[in-house]
Amino acid sequence: MFDYPTCVTLESWEAFIELRRRKGQRAPLTEYAAKMVIRRLLDADLQGYDAQHMIDEAIEKGWTTVYIGAQTPKISRSAQQTEAYLASLRQTPEQRAASEAARQKAMSAIKANRTRGT
Repeated sequence: MFDYPTCVTLESWEAFIELRRRKGQRAPLTEYAAKMVIRRLLDADLQGYDAQHMIDEAIEKGWTTVYIGAQTPKISRSAQQTEAYLASLRQTPEQRAASEAARQKAMSAIKANRTRGT
């Protein structure tokens, strides 16, 4: 399994890897190619673009890479969010997976509370 960028969900990253796997011989996802895609996503994220939107669009359209397009939204972050993001880049893959699992659990709890009306 390739490392994944923290600016996108693990689910999206795995879907992108599966897309590339299905492309097979024509566009294999080598370790170097994965690093290049990760670099594009992280660079775009640091420039304020929505990396999640980029990877979702690539998956939806069957692209083998990600692009900053005219429709790619910009996102704004507070200084605190930026520092938290930069700290997440220093995490090991295991720490990132644990953080993603905790985030998913928290989001599930929020959704469950909304459906109950609390």
